[in-house]
Amino acid sequence: MHKIFITRGLVLGKRAAGEANIIALVLCDELGFVRGRAQSARLERSKLRYGLESLSRGRFTFVRGRHEWRLIGSCELSHDCIAPTTPGRASGRARAGRIAKLLMRLMPGEEPVPGLFGEVVEGLRVLARAQAEE
Repeated sequence: MHKIFITRGLVLGKRAAGEANIIALVLCDELGFVRGRAQSARLERSKLRYGLESLSRGRFTFVRGRHEWRLIGSCELSHDCIAPTTPGRASGRARAGRIAKLLMRLMPGEEPVPGLFGEVVEGLRVLARAQAEE
C-alpha cells in the first residue's frame, strides 16, 4: 500500500506532460519543492484542473510512486497571493510569477526547508495587498 502525503502547498508553475497530463511544481510546507504528475488534469472533466493554476495556494495530496510523485488531490484553494491587475501598471501576477520562477531555479528538490513556505506565502500576500492598495 502506498503512503499518502497531505500537505499545504503553493503551485509555483506547471507544464504539459503528454496529451492530458500536467507536471505541477509545488512548494510544500512539509515536503519542500515537489514535482508531481497529475494524470489527465488537462481534460475538461478533471477535478484537478482548476486546483493547479499557477500561484494558487491550498492543501495538496501526493503519493510517492516508484520514480516520481503523483498529485492526486487539491482542496481548500485560495488565490490570495495574486494581486488584482490595475491599468497602466505592471501586473501583480507578473511580479509574483517572476518570484516563483526564481524560487524554482534556486530550490533544492524534495528537501524540506523549515519556514520557507510560510515566508514565501506571506511575502506574496504582502505584495498583493500593497498592489491592491495603490
